[in-house]
Amino acid sequence: MFALGAAFGYGSPRKKMTMQETTVVDVFSEVNEELRREKLKKLWKTTGPFVIGGAVLFIAAMGGRVYWQDYVVAQRIQESERYQAAVSDLEAGKDAEALAGFEGLIASSKYGYGLLSRLQKAANLATSGDISGAISAYDEISADTGLTQRFREYGALMAVLILIDQGGTEEAYERLTPLVKASSNWYYSANEALALMYFTEARYTEAEEIFLRLAADPATPPDLKNRAGEFMQMIENKKPAGSLLKNKNEEEPAS
Repeated sequence: MFALGAAFGYGSPRKKMTMQETTVVDVFSEVNEELRREKLKKLWKTTGPFVIGGAVLFIAAMGGRVYWQDYVVAQRIQESERYQAAVSDLEAGKDAEALAGFEGLIASSKYGYGLLSRLQKAANLATSGDISGAISAYDEISADTGLTQRFREYGALMAVLILIDQGGTEEAYERLTPLVKASSNWYYSANEALALMYFTEARYTEAEEIFLRLAADPATPPDLKNRAGEFMQMIENKKPAGSLLKNKNEEEPAS
């Protein structure tokens, strides 16, 4: 058993290498190392230019990206400052300067301040008494297919609110029709506006129906829900004791 183990290199102490054997191993190691170096040199000659070129392209791309990001940030900051300057002019009563600032952003903005300027311009036209100009400005926003549906519907709703305030109920009813649908982005605000129109026309039954629906809807915004409750209380106070409230245009039964 010992002889068998010795034959396969175990079961007996490892034989110590002679000086000659050590020298041969060292020579082979040096040869292998030299071969590896030669292979690396050849590989670098073949692929080195591509590696360097790729690194240069990567660095250039990263540099371009950083430059573009810095440029966009700088542009946004500049537009923000221009917008704030126009708002400051508006608050200071410098309407002409404010309008010029908003018009400039409307013409050149690429980062959202153009739309904000359009909304500010329309609101300023309304508060300054230019009702037709304000409605036209909001109608332009509503018709702009480059905007999202949410902003387009917002423009339509604001135009309707101005019409209601001016007593143009017939046109307002027509414009509200698509906005009071469940698919509308401004469903709750539009329905509140419709209920308010009914209320001001003493069409209390129709107004109450909408206010009840808004008050019962879990998704109704809290402020709007509170207002619905207040209007329902006002309608309730208008009801004669022991009778159902009737609309102004409903005929009383003959006695």
